[in-house]
Amino acid sequence: MDLKVHTLLESMKVKWTAIDIMRIGYDGESSAPVIFWIEVIPASLSGSDGIIVARNCREIIEEYRITSTDVDVEIHEPAVS
Repeated sequence: MDLKVHTLLESMKVKWTAIDIMRIGYDGESSAPVIFWIEVIPASLSGSDGIIVARNCREIIEEYRITSTDVDVEIHEPAVS
């Protein structure tokens, strides 16, 4: 799956810096959602293009029978100081 996502991001000219799979939740929470997190260079991807990237990544994930109830795809721009 990694190679397909990397190929997709490169073909769409996404300036990505990292891909992480994580759970973000609260202490004591029984199950936080899994997040497929794509980190991009700040201001390098428009909101509308980000939606397209996330949808295309979702399609790749679903090829592996992982459904939208199992994992969310999110685009992240780190704060730069």
